[in-house]
Amino acid sequence: ISLTASAYASDTQHAVVAQKEAQAAAVESAARRALAQIQVLAHGAIVVDTIAGTTLYEKNADAQLPLASLTKVPLALAVKDVLPRESLVTLPTSATPGSIGDILPKGTRWSVQDLMDYTLVASSNDGAEALAEAADEPLRVMYPEATPGKAALWRMNDIARSLGLAHTFFLNVSGLDESPTLSGAYGSARDVASLFSYASLT
Repeated sequence: ISLTASAYASDTQHAVVAQKEAQAAAVESAARRALAQIQVLAHGAIVVDTIAGTTLYEKNADAQLPLASLTKVPLALAVKDVLPRESLVTLPTSATPGSIGDILPKGTRWSVQDLMDYTLVASSNDGAEALAEAADEPLRVMYPEATPGKAALWRMNDIARSLGLAHTFFLNVSGLDESPTLSGAYGSARDVASLFSYASLT
């Protein structure tokens, strides 16, 4: 009886697994059909099922393109490892050049979590600079090889290297253009998908 029950349980488990695999395949197939009908105007794009590890759609996914404010995501990854969420950051009294529209009151104090949330949602260049400045010393303690005064930027590039993001590098912590012809960061759609997948797990 015990052997019969065990065989029945095993058969049932196999049937459940097979049913789930069939459902997943059907969902993936439907997603591929839907994505094939969408016209993507972006220069580069990718849609990845991070659970299954499959690419559902891509267009110039390895083209190296300006990242702009997506740069603030690896900044947040660099900062969160060394600054407690409840610790306070004082905003500098001088604004970041080119940060038109930033409304952060100068000299005010913010918790790291609130400032990080605001920086990511509002794409605040001033917030990014303040977070990078606050994280500089603790990052250099954790990573002695980091560049003094630019430890957050060093760590952002270090994260890109460690994840194997071959087309990604950062020239500043905000993504703000360095000049009319030079972006503050570059990367590919595939690299960004890998970066965001990593960020969602940390």
